[in-house]
Amino acid sequence: MLNRTFLFLSFLLFPMAMVAQITVSGYVEDMKLGESLIGVNVVDRAMSIGVTSNAYGFFSIKVNSGDVNLEFSYLGYKTKYLSLKLEKDTVCTVKLEEESFQVKGAVVSSFKKKNDITQMSMERIPVSKLTQIPVIFGESDILKVIQLLPGVQGGTEGSSGIFVRGGEEDQNLFLLDDVPIYNCSHLFGFFSVFNPSTIKSVELYKGGFPARYGGRLSSVVDARTNDGNFNKLKGDFSIGAISSSFELDGPIKKGKTSFLISGRRTYLDILAAPFIRASNNNSDEDVKSGYFFYDLNAKLTHKLSNFDRIYLSAYLGRDKMYYNDNEKYTTPTYSSRDKDNMNIHWGNVVSALRWNHIFKENMFANTTLTYSNYRFVTDYSSSTDVKDNSSSYSQNYFSSIQDFSGKMDFYYYPSTVHSIRFGIGYTRHMFKPGVSYQKSSDQSSDESYSSRTPKNNIGVNEVFAYLEDDIKVTSSTNVNFGIRYSGIYVQNKFYKNLQPRVSVKQKISDDLSLKASYSKMVQYVHLLSSSAILSMPTDLWVPVTKRLSPPISNQVALGLDMALSKDLSLTVEGYYKKMQHLIEYKEGASFMSTISNTWDDKVVVGDGESYGVEFNLEKQAGNTTGWISYTLSKSERTFDDLNFGKTFPANNDRRHNINIVITHKFSEKFDIGATWVYNSGNHVTLQAYEYPSYSDNDNYGYVVKETGGKNSYKMGDYHRLDLSANFHKKKKHGLRTWNISIYNVYNRMNPFVLSWDEKFTNNNESYLQLEQFSLFSIIPTITYSFKF
Repeated sequence: MLNRTFLFLSFLLFPMAMVAQITVSGYVEDMKLGESLIGVNVVDRAMSIGVTSNAYGFFSIKVNSGDVNLEFSYLGYKTKYLSLKLEKDTVCTVKLEEESFQVKGAVVSSFKKKNDITQMSMERIPVSKLTQIPVIFGESDILKVIQLLPGVQGGTEGSSGIFVRGGEEDQNLFLLDDVPIYNCSHLFGFFSVFNPSTIKSVELYKGGFPARYGGRLSSVVDARTNDGNFNKLKGDFSIGAISSSFELDGPIKKGKTSFLISGRRTYLDILAAPFIRASNNNSDEDVKSGYFFYDLNAKLTHKLSNFDRIYLSAYLGRDKMYYNDNEKYTTPTYSSRDKDNMNIHWGNVVSALRWNHIFKENMFANTTLTYSNYRFVTDYSSSTDVKDNSSSYSQNYFSSIQDFSGKMDFYYYPSTVHSIRFGIGYTRHMFKPGVSYQKSSDQSSDESYSSRTPKNNIGVNEVFAYLEDDIKVTSSTNVNFGIRYSGIYVQNKFYKNLQPRVSVKQKISDDLSLKASYSKMVQYVHLLSSSAILSMPTDLWVPVTKRLSPPISNQVALGLDMALSKDLSLTVEGYYKKMQHLIEYKEGASFMSTISNTWDDKVVVGDGESYGVEFNLEKQAGNTTGWISYTLSKSERTFDDLNFGKTFPANNDRRHNINIVITHKFSEKFDIGATWVYNSGNHVTLQAYEYPSYSDNDNYGYVVKETGGKNSYKMGDYHRLDLSANFHKKKKHGLRTWNISIYNVYNRMNPFVLSWDEKFTNNNESYLQLEQFSLFSIIPTITYSFKF
């Protein structure tokens, strides 16, 4: 029996290992830029076998010795045929030339044909088409494009937050060059930290997660930055309605070392300053206020040899909001000065050092060291100076999360129809959920006061290991299965979890595939959100504790991929997800109440459930591309200590979601884009009634407010149409583009916030009326950009 089991496992792990005698491996690069290309198809037509290049452009394929013809194909590039006479294993670099779009019907999308992908619930984002898809303020944004995909809900109006398959906002793992980013939003969620000019590829996983990913329950967004041009200097800059950006990259040593640097800054504070000054010209009050954000990306790439490459990348982002009020009051007998100052700033610092090494033709490794730091700081001070008297008050609040991490990932290709990935990693987390300082003094009473809340810093050690196997079991069956082990040591307690994953693709015909997946995910951090409306910097990242177990999700999915024509495909997926150990603030608790108290005393624990079906019709090639998606879904929560223990809809529970995205390229000089979005309304908690309550001793009373149930009210439906047009012109030194975008074309006043407003009748009797507040009406914008 043991021998039979061994033979069966050997068959699964090493099919065709003895057939392929020669290994051809190496990197696939862009001919002009020298950049590595991700997901290139490498095919030996004679043997009817093929592989794809990995996240670093590396490929490995086993072929028969002798004369071999390999085909390299990649959407947007000319197919290249490489003829080799092989007698031994070979390492080479293959360069692909970008396709000329003047050819009728040329491919202009960066999507890989879904029918060729084993992993289900995965999308590749069309980075090359970002400028054609209209978005708010004309600012291209990767996360706003992700919001247009099936199974993904956006946050509120204009926000870049995402909710995937009924999950919460903190259940999404955002990776920038393999480094987790904890706060991926600027401007309270209206922009993301991903600067489109620096991004090379983006993959979204909604389910069927490969074993290499972990730490979140609902999705993974894996973004990789450009390596930089190895051959010549190039760049671009753009000037928009509220921000400007630049990007510059080129060789330090031609063909060997490249650099990339980019930056972006808003100028809302600069635009608003003249109006603020004008409003104070005739007063003794000097007010300075504003908001801005900036971010910087930098990267160095060095090719040590055909076998070794080194990457050093970094990101710095900051948001700052400030208000300074200096008021003087003077009379012949009296003078005073009042000062109020508030500064709030938050942001990320992330960096990564990576080393690629080819151990042998079918073994590739990547070693990564990373550092990440997210922090939020608020300072407030006020003072009053009067003759012979002064008083002052100040408060400071600080919160942060800091990570040091290291990991090793190995890629092993025992045969062309079989690839194995495995790796290990360690992260040291340092959480500072909140440190508050207060200080006050009063000269007239000669009194002073100061206080400082305990730090409550929490050090956390996290480890993981994984094994992932992708194998073509038969000519029509592909399987990706894996196991991930992770553990976390916090407050003298060790949590450990095994997380099995499996995805299966059964090819029914050349145009039809059936896919299925199961994945268990574990999350070791929580986001305590202070607002159901916007992504606020006051949202606190906190770890699991000895009192709060890690959240766990189990998700199953089943889907069909159908190629309806050469460039038209239909995908249908159904899913069910069960989540445990979710947390929310107790009734009445909030960010402010956690400043001076232990945060885990302010939360309750419960479960979640979500299920739905997604349809996506997509045209991937030609001058007209785009997709139409529809999602029917439901997401619920159950907490013993909320809503009297009754199940209630999640904040982001929206029954129906429709997205229509169309782009059309008329010529090299002109292209357009259009999107139409429809969502069922969000669920919110509204006060249903109120009544006075009186004490036993007197008639002094206070108002008791009651709700009709948590998230029991559904806001109105949301829909809007956006349009954009790009006008390109080749200049002597580069390409000039004018972008004209119109957000919310038919001026739909979509619900943003609902509140009760007191009204009066003709008889002066008061009553409450529910009022809707809308954020954005129609917004036209113009953006200028130049690439050289």
